[in-house]
Amino acid sequence: MRIPYEVLLDLYRGRALVVERMPSAQRDALRVGTPLAAFIERAARESAPRHVVLTGNAGDGKTFAALTSDASAFWVETDASADTSGRPPIEALADRLEGHLAGGERLLVAINRGQLERLAEHAASGPRLREFLAEAREQSTLKVSWEGQVDADVAVLDLGLVDWTSPGVTDPLLDKVADADLSAVTGDARRAAEQACAALKQPHVRAWFRRVLAGVRAEGRHLTMRQIWSYLAYLVTGGIGQGESARVLSVADTVGARLFSYDARRTPLENALPAADPARRPLPDVATLLLQRRAHEHLTAMPGIGPLAAEASQCTDGVAAARAAVVHDPGRRLDEGEEDLFSSLFKRLVSKPPAWHKLPSVTRPLLQGAYRALSAWNSDPAFPAWQTLCYDSVRFGAAPSVANGDVAPESLRLALPRPPPRCDQALSGTWRPPYVWLGAERNGSVDQAGALRLPPTLFRLLYGGGGPLPTATSLVIARWLARLPTQQDPDRVRVSRAAEEGVSRSLLITSDDLTGRIRIEEV
Repeated sequence: MRIPYEVLLDLYRGRALVVERMPSAQRDALRVGTPLAAFIERAARESAPRHVVLTGNAGDGKTFAALTSDASAFWVETDASADTSGRPPIEALADRLEGHLAGGERLLVAINRGQLERLAEHAASGPRLREFLAEAREQSTLKVSWEGQVDADVAVLDLGLVDWTSPGVTDPLLDKVADADLSAVTGDARRAAEQACAALKQPHVRAWFRRVLAGVRAEGRHLTMRQIWSYLAYLVTGGIGQGESARVLSVADTVGARLFSYDARRTPLENALPAADPARRPLPDVATLLLQRRAHEHLTAMPGIGPLAAEASQCTDGVAAARAAVVHDPGRRLDEGEEDLFSSLFKRLVSKPPAWHKLPSVTRPLLQGAYRALSAWNSDPAFPAWQTLCYDSVRFGAAPSVANGDVAPESLRLALPRPPPRCDQALSGTWRPPYVWLGAERNGSVDQAGALRLPPTLFRLLYGGGGPLPTATSLVIARWLARLPTQQDPDRVRVSRAAEEGVSRSLLITSDDLTGRIRIEEV
């Protein structure tokens, strides 16, 4: 079923994302063949897993996935506050779920992380809910390996960990909006929407779309399903309603120009993307065509612009023309941009078997970054295992640290947190880790409990030297360093204190067994 133009407008405005309040026909029109939807529908048919829990952040699409998938075999619970008795919402939800479980029903529950945690506090509502929540908690964890573990009856899918730039996610969404039903819109708005839909069917335009999303993610920002839907709906409609169809449209109403147009209605996704503006890069060929008043000839032949560039007067805006050319010209080489470091590391680790891996080209810069962030002394290959003497976060910047042993960089190991098998199956290659583990090998094994979690932003700061760390994060790193296995030297102690402008000063204190003297020197 095709999405009507008016529903796209509601998606852009954020209205249609309250899917509980949508008519069933509109809800059916929003069904998208993502791996997640396919998993829910397959689970409904095959009776395994018995229950599915969708969790994540606000806007990640939990309720959307539950209500736009064929989940007829499940009792669908999407609102923790649906009880009208006036009781506490979570307590009422616990009683409802216990009742459905006692009745032998299968559950599809869309619930945010905080509510799922609070629900465990009310598990006393019944034994079946306690068992359900215990298995859900187990399936909510991430491990280095799930090898040998039988698939559980409860599948917990954290939609906050979906990679929205993956073709497995973006292609079904693009297919859906590019095939929108435009029969109810007329005039110039119809012409612009038709050109936009034609553009979104082109491989090079889709590659550009994914580049924009990857640029947002590389900045460490979290992308949600709500943002993606609103953004795609904007690219088709431009926010133009039927009452505005009489206005004159131009090249600025193409997919490429809409994203960056100075006077266009904007969605939250674009507001933080000035660095991604392709018009900031000089395009001599487009400038020449503009000066020769031949830009319309060049742009008219591009898919997704067509009649909008028929008049030369519509191609005098150099910024709009450059943006349109960058996105819509199939022959123009798309600059994908440099992949962010975390994504590169993720790809290296996901191609390896589940285990702790030695990646020297990564671990040594990370260790150097940790010392740099703490303004602690180090001299490659010597990395002292610092123990901070003051854990008062207010005074941490001036706190001295001591070490009497060196960390061996070759002992460091990296591991990728893996989702439970059901989750991995459901998201089918579209899952993205929230962090990687950095640990140290001791006696042939790595203690996962003592590993340091490196989310994308922290990884970028440590590996690339992006700036000062928050005090709380610095404390975590200092404590992690203090726990690393080291080669001890009881006759030598270093004392380090951060100095002005991030430059550290270190004292080396050694004892002479022959003379019994203590030597102190600055290093």
